[in-house]
Amino acid sequence: MKKLCLLILTVFCLLVMTGCSLGQTNTPTNNKTEQTTKYTITFNSNGGSEVQSVKVEENEIIPVPAEPTKEGYYFAGWYIDDTFMQEWDFKNFTVISNLELFARWEANIPTEDTPTFDDTNKLLSAEKCNHKFVDEVCTLCETEYSPLIYSLFASTTIVYDNDTRNPYGVNINSYGSDVKVIFYIPDTTNDMYSNVSKEAFYSSYSIASSYEESYFRTKHKFMSGDITDQGHETPQVRVMDGEATVRCTTAHYILDGDGNYIGYIPNSLTSDSRVIWYGGAYTSHNDVAAYLYAFGEVPVNNNYDKNKGKSASINDWGKYGRVNIGSFSANSTKYKYQPKMPAEKGQKYTETDFGTLGNYYTGDRSQAIYNNGSRIERGAARFCFVNNKKNVDERYVFYTYNHYNDFQEYLNYDNGFSIRFGNESAVNQYCYNASDYVEGKDNPPTQRPLVTLKSLTDLLKLI
Repeated sequence: MKKLCLLILTVFCLLVMTGCSLGQTNTPTNNKTEQTTKYTITFNSNGGSEVQSVKVEENEIIPVPAEPTKEGYYFAGWYIDDTFMQEWDFKNFTVISNLELFARWEANIPTEDTPTFDDTNKLLSAEKCNHKFVDEVCTLCETEYSPLIYSLFASTTIVYDNDTRNPYGVNINSYGSDVKVIFYIPDTTNDMYSNVSKEAFYSSYSIASSYEESYFRTKHKFMSGDITDQGHETPQVRVMDGEATVRCTTAHYILDGDGNYIGYIPNSLTSDSRVIWYGGAYTSHNDVAAYLYAFGEVPVNNNYDKNKGKSASINDWGKYGRVNIGSFSANSTKYKYQPKMPAEKGQKYTETDFGTLGNYYTGDRSQAIYNNGSRIERGAARFCFVNNKKNVDERYVFYTYNHYNDFQEYLNYDNGFSIRFGNESAVNQYCYNASDYVEGKDNPPTQRPLVTLKSLTDLLKLI
């Protein structure tokens, strides 16, 4: 009996102890918290106003600090070292160590940093100095400026270049090494040709003086450029520097806020110039060459297949219709009568027809008209141009009036074409097929003349 009572008492005690333990909360024996790593970010303002350093946790982004100021300069960003090769990206770069960032400065801060607008809210154009023009002369520095830009835009025109920032963040350097840019936001809501017939339009024709005019002309299949009849010969103007032909590197673009083409202002050796509007229709030597060079595309009235597009081209544009957007091989190994074309950076060439009154056809200067309004006789005049390069420095435009036997290079200014070079220039007979040229019997084709590159400013000094 005593053993039974002892057993019952033992079980009872165990149950009580178990119940007590079930009601308890375990207390951790180690309450240590994880430590975060912070790094110091120092801002070296390079002579500008002081910017306080900050501490940033590892793998976090740096808060964008207030921009420093420096008299006579504008702030151009924070860089990871004093060589200014890599700008710090505050949105994407994270911190992994202590860091010193360096302020980059650009001289000649504009006196007015805010872009100007006209009464239709179109962004106007101003160079580094933010020139203010009155009667085509800057009232601040007395710099003479293009009468064309002054007349087309406004007396407070901003012209940005490779060395200046713009309000849209467009990388001007990607367009070329010597580029001037006007930003312009077109208004394409008012169709000024909605009730104009082709007969009325051409009876009082003038070239398009604005992007809006050109835009709506294209919509109605009206021309934008010079429509005088063209012979097979190009204009004969070229600037020489010793024995070298000068090609101009300066490019004046008009872009929208996204960096899309609006227009191109061809360089001129005189004060007379014009704008080639992107998307417009053009037929003259000067206009077509400038369009191909500036945009790397054919004008809209050329954008038709050479075999199936003739009727559509005439139906849309009448006698101003053109065809052919084919590939040009520039294969002087196969066609030995052809001179060599520049291809040092992987340039690819496209060809398009050029319409003339006197086509050079199979060795005979025929007077057949390219397009008489009812029939296209393609003839032998072509433009061959580089179409795969955005940088205008890497583009080339060549004109041939005798079906690739001879070429002239467009020099990026009005009437500027190089001396003719190629097969007939070497006093050979016209060749239509590769087999027409007899190597060893016929003279080697003359090659592209020596070309030197100069800005418009340096080019004009040679005249």
